[in-house]
Amino acid sequence: MTLSVIGLPNWLSFDPVNRRITGTAAEADIGSYTITVRATDEGQLFVKESITLVVNDINNQSPVFTSADAVDFAENESGELHIVQANDSDANDSVNFTLAGDDAAQFVLDASSGSLSLPQALDFEAPADANADGEYRLSVTARDQVGHATTQSLQVNVTNVNEAPVIITQLLQIDGFADPGTLIGTMIAQDPEGSELNWRLLNQDSPFELTPSGVLQLAAALNFESTPEYELNVQAGDGSLSTVANVQIRVTNPLAEQAAILLRIEQDNQGVALIRTEGGSVSVTAPITNPEPDFTISYDWSLSSDLIIPVAIRLGYTTGRQLKYFNLQVCTGIGVEWQ
Repeated sequence: MTLSVIGLPNWLSFDPVNRRITGTAAEADIGSYTITVRATDEGQLFVKESITLVVNDINNQSPVFTSADAVDFAENESGELHIVQANDSDANDSVNFTLAGDDAAQFVLDASSGSLSLPQALDFEAPADANADGEYRLSVTARDQVGHATTQSLQVNVTNVNEAPVIITQLLQIDGFADPGTLIGTMIAQDPEGSELNWRLLNQDSPFELTPSGVLQLAAALNFESTPEYELNVQAGDGSLSTVANVQIRVTNPLAEQAAILLRIEQDNQGVALIRTEGGSVSVTAPITNPEPDFTISYDWSLSSDLIIPVAIRLGYTTGRQLKYFNLQVCTGIGVEWQ
């Protein structure tokens, strides 16, 4: 009697002498096969029987990454930035992901979906990675159900985005008697990309002018009494983005900032009275020399800001005698003293 096998796949072979079927199935050979075994005697009579051969999968493969190992992500953005993907050729096997690396603390990886996200936006101009070079280095491990694992290095590159300039707020000051053309100050701004800035003054009816380089100067005479303060709107642009900010200018009263006004009143070249105004107060010394008990002095004052200005001065004697000759000398300035 002889045996034969019909329907063997090409990775199987039958040895009729030993009556054995041998072979090694690959991953692609997983499945079921129907073969027929036939037994024939010397009289050519035979019998046959169908047999189902099942090839089962064994979990012996590690996951293989199919997603990129580098990704670019714009600064100032947050949220999902990448999907990590890996396949496991073992049937009915699932893959989970874990995250490690020097910069892993700044990212979140969903273990099942592979979604890699950034909770907080990153700044291109101020790298926060371990090497401070703007390249965030991660390590992703894909692991199947029985523990077979594969690790992939993943680099996230933060890309630059043009940002608007940041204007530094200033409070400037100018003398109320300043002439047109007087320099008031220079605008200050920071551009994250270091671009050259172009400045514009948006107040078209103001007595000031602003050069493209940011120099602010006086264009017309000022009236510090009617307008002691101005608020300007200035714009700084880098060619594509711009920022507008307020700049305050205080117009000072030069007279109000003088320390003192001294008036020396003389009769016959001798000091009769010394009047000093300073800081909103008045001091009078009378007489200075050759005191006469019936000599009197009176005055009216006008107060403007911090400056006391004499309006009228009356000198005389209580006895009705007449003063012969007077000199009235006025000196203004800081730290002035009369001898």
